[in-house]
Amino acid sequence: SSGVTLFFLISGFLITGILMDTAHEKNALRKFYIRRSLRIFPLYFAALAMIMYVSLQANPGSSLKPDIFYYVFYIQNWMIFIDPANPSLTDTTYFLFLHFWSLAIEEQFYVFWPFILLLFIRRDLKMLFFTLISVVCLISVVLRIALFSHYDWVIPYTWTLSRFDGLLVGALIAYGMRVKPDLLQKIARVGAYPMILLVMLMVIILGINAQDMTSLYDANTRYIVTLSTIFYAILIVTVICRTEGRVSRLFQHKAFRPTAEISYGLYVFHFPVMKLMGPLVDPLEFGFWGNHNVILIAGFLISYAIAWNSFHYFEKPILKLKDRWAPYERK
Repeated sequence: SSGVTLFFLISGFLITGILMDTAHEKNALRKFYIRRSLRIFPLYFAALAMIMYVSLQANPGSSLKPDIFYYVFYIQNWMIFIDPANPSLTDTTYFLFLHFWSLAIEEQFYVFWPFILLLFIRRDLKMLFFTLISVVCLISVVLRIALFSHYDWVIPYTWTLSRFDGLLVGALIAYGMRVKPDLLQKIARVGAYPMILLVMLMVIILGINAQDMTSLYDANTRYIVTLSTIFYAILIVTVICRTEGRVSRLFQHKAFRPTAEISYGLYVFHFPVMKLMGPLVDPLEFGFWGNHNVILIAGFLISYAIAWNSFHYFEKPILKLKDRWAPYERK
């Protein structure tokens, strides 16, 4: 859960920063979409085809169904909202790429966000922009909680409109860096104290709801997503503003750079790798937590190796096309 929340914040932060820094350029939108397409599409569709092939082989008698087009067009997280009883949601053929719902939200965000952002920036509507995005963030949080009146935790957790707050908070941080850096500096100076309180509060909430998995999932969606969004927002601001602090130096260490490079591949491959490992590890009978830790550690190492090779031998040659097809002006 917290990993997905951080993923949304960083994505909103980076994309908004890129758009703001290149807003002055000719054909800024065209360049943005070309560069994003080269980064996201090749690996996603290659992995989707590969994972689907493995899934079909692992489930004899299964076949492709029309619902695969939800995944092709990045709208799979709407499938459950439109029809919670859709049989594809429990079809084992699709089980290995259920994690792509979060990428779908990000891609849907890309559809409209660049147009809105550039519209406000070019018309110099700074306060209106800040107010509008803050209100939409609040609506997203309220909607996530309100949906529990009609659905279980899955729809509030994975639906686009109830998860936009993470992306928009990341966007506000990028906006603040360039428009209100003094405000971010003030937040960074006291950041450690609210972060400690937030961690304590999240531990208490999870402890109270630890009696079963359903209660944990509900508490996570109702409370932890929002609290972790605030926590990561303060952490990002602290890393940005206090460049000489211990936290900033830790995250800027060169040891993190290779992992940052292959992070997209890690996201794409970690879930199917760990799911495929489950049936192999279960017979070892290390117990629930023993098997869980084996899958977690071994699965991460295998995913890391696959992502590293994917980046250097598949993604990197494609990424070189960015500066050929959609170069940004050099400052």
